[in-house]
Amino acid sequence: MRLRQCGVSTGLLIGVLGLSACGDSGGRPSVEGLLSTVPGSAAISCTTKLPRSAKDYTLVVNIPSDSDPTAANITPTTKISYTVMLPERCPGEVFPVIVQSHGYSGTRQKAIDADGMAAATRHFAQIDELTTLLPYKGYVVLSYDERGHGESKPANGGGYARIIDNEAEVRDAQAILDWMWDNASTGGKGAEQLPVQTEHARTGIAKDIRLGSIGLSYGGGFQLPLAALDPRLDTIVPNGTWHNLLYSLIPGDATKNGFTSLLCLLASGATDTSSTDKPAVINTPVVATACNLLGPTNANANNIRTRADLAAAGADPSNPAVNGNTGNQGQTSRAITENEVVDLFFGHGMAFFKKLEQTKQPYAAGQAPFKLRPVPALFIQGNRDSLFNLTEAYLNYSYFKAAGSPATRILSTEGGHMNPFAYQLEGSANCGGFDTPKAIYAWFDFQLKGIRSAAYDAIPEVCISVADTPAPSTLPAPAAVKLASFPVGSLSGTGAQAALLANGTAAVTPQNVETMPAFVKVTDISGDGYVIAGIPTLDSITVAAGTPASAVTPVAYVGVGIRRGGSLILVDQQLTPFVMGTHSNNRNFESTDNIRVLLPGVGEQLQSGDEVGLVFYCTHVQYQSVISSSVASGAAGAGGQTNPLPFSPPNVTSCINNYNVSFTNAALPILLPGTYPGATLSRP
Repeated sequence: MRLRQCGVSTGLLIGVLGLSACGDSGGRPSVEGLLSTVPGSAAISCTTKLPRSAKDYTLVVNIPSDSDPTAANITPTTKISYTVMLPERCPGEVFPVIVQSHGYSGTRQKAIDADGMAAATRHFAQIDELTTLLPYKGYVVLSYDERGHGESKPANGGGYARIIDNEAEVRDAQAILDWMWDNASTGGKGAEQLPVQTEHARTGIAKDIRLGSIGLSYGGGFQLPLAALDPRLDTIVPNGTWHNLLYSLIPGDATKNGFTSLLCLLASGATDTSSTDKPAVINTPVVATACNLLGPTNANANNIRTRADLAAAGADPSNPAVNGNTGNQGQTSRAITENEVVDLFFGHGMAFFKKLEQTKQPYAAGQAPFKLRPVPALFIQGNRDSLFNLTEAYLNYSYFKAAGSPATRILSTEGGHMNPFAYQLEGSANCGGFDTPKAIYAWFDFQLKGIRSAAYDAIPEVCISVADTPAPSTLPAPAAVKLASFPVGSLSGTGAQAALLANGTAAVTPQNVETMPAFVKVTDISGDGYVIAGIPTLDSITVAAGTPASAVTPVAYVGVGIRRGGSLILVDQQLTPFVMGTHSNNRNFESTDNIRVLLPGVGEQLQSGDEVGLVFYCTHVQYQSVISSSVASGAAGAGGQTNPLPFSPPNVTSCINNYNVSFTNAALPILLPGTYPGATLSRP
């Protein structure tokens, strides 16, 4: 049984006010009227201010350290470690709270920035740094180690990582927020007397505080279910995170071996040879087993290419990657079922809540059918993100916007989860010439303090980076298009170029490797200044065995391509795999509006003479596993490669995955900024 969660406690990579599941959130004042109605928010002056400070805390929460029935050494409680950073202040001043958490395999922020000056230049690093700068902007910051990470590991009384489980990590966060209210200087009875702005007396929400959130990847993932389940959260700013982990990791029912194995490598701590805190993540058994199967300790990881392969390997107790803790990922690995994997990953994201809402189911027994409340949300995602592509952010943005949020925006960047084996370098958090960190400060100031600024008004509804796809180990010159709405499929009207191919076919042979993929043209570009920006779509795609038949299950690796002169560009280095069969929607989404195939969102500047279409690969580095040199011993997977560490790219010059593919209604979003309504080009 799921427990009611209404604001009270119920027991990475290198580099949304209305009804909720818990009823009416009611009583929330308008943002514009906030400052005049919040006690203690009027200007307070003093001769000597209390200095900025940071202090570490631990909290024992009445939530088991794991909920897996087969897990060992489970305790009835979990200790969570966190740091509270306070701004410079006069006695009696109170401030909104920003709660932050880290990426997978990361740890919390423990110190306020030394000089208050931003220095980071890469997207994810900028977001982490921004967290430590917020006390300079008049915010209390609470940063915490998720269970299984940092000082919240079982060895310290913490728990096992369950990948943002609604009944584990989300309840941990709620318990910390309860503690924050209990220890507030206004209304709380705890010993700390923190300068936290409380709102319970006005809103009627239990233990309510003025609250926003920020974080990247895993630290973006915690914000979404927290917003869905806890009415205290007033605004969210997720960066580079997921909508549906099944889509992230096994899109088209084929495994995303490349970045999955990198995640497992990070979890093992192998990328940080200076740290003795290994493994970096202590996982629950299902995740530990998945990492043993797909991670760098399994020389046969590349033979697990499909959901069916993963299910078969995970259910085989004789498999050494299943029987025992071979990957050092926490709990002892064991045989796992396909349903366990599906329940764990699908249940931990907004696709799960969307399915509840569309099927009119309650989150917990005895509750009304779930309905997402309208929480202001600023989504930021990377075009070239190899783990969570732009379409995931679009799906989150669309869901929160449909909930009636008074403010929902989406910005894309050239940052996010970069794959070093594909020689990807991470760009900044900016969207073209638009300063995203500055926008985040303005967002929080308006949503939490009611301070409206030119910087806030400048935040576009949609901003999509259209920087050129860079050559390996380079960064592109910034460029973006600002839009009034998010383009999906082929566009029409002024400034749009129709880009729709009713039917297409391709044959992929072992010779069609990364340097020679099959290309099918959808449209020609005549005239400069056009961009492709948004979500490409297909009505259907069918993958069949080629001739001769492969020794492996055929998987089509599909992306958007530009043929320019003698070169072929894989736009934003994005590919989606589709296992043999017919796909008329995105597998594993399970929502009633999943009526066509959405490819990863992309953005690119086009040139006159370009041919734009779809590309089909036999194999690609983004879908090749990382295999440790200590276990590879020359073994080659189904992709025909080995890849020793450290950071040597997989060899994908050979491939035995040949297939035939046919598709219907390939639709690409192509437009001319400055002519297409609401679209303008942005450069620094």
